[in-house]
Amino acid sequence: MIIIAIALLVMVMSVQCFSVTYRINGINRTLLETPISLFEVAIPLIQDDEFIAYFDKDELTKNLTYYYDNKLPKYSSDYTINYYFSKTGETSYCLGKMCNAIEIRIRAKIIFLTNYDKSMRFEVREAHS
Repeated sequence: MIIIAIALLVMVMSVQCFSVTYRINGINRTLLETPISLFEVAIPLIQDDEFIAYFDKDELTKNLTYYYDNKLPKYSSDYTINYYFSKTGETSYCLGKMCNAIEIRIRAKIIFLTNYDKSMRFEVREAHS
């Protein structure tokens, strides 16, 4: 009888470990594999003066929120996404229009005491030839 109870306990723990790692890997993969095209379409190409590469905050936030809201519910029903805009090489928050870097932070509750908290920074830079 004790052997059956231990076998059931091991089986339940195995399923829980698989579930936790599946969810964490899924959220991590979603963040790491964010399509570059979401960032590219948020760079205004028509400008009056010389071209300066920066993100349109509203467009980028809308695109990223739509993408993450479609991908993350598979792995967690309780998550938050925060966007922090800045300029390349700076860590302070960018309040102006010409922000060319964004930090995306995802926090998600997996199960019980297991939480996911990771941020990733993306920058747009001008190509030098």
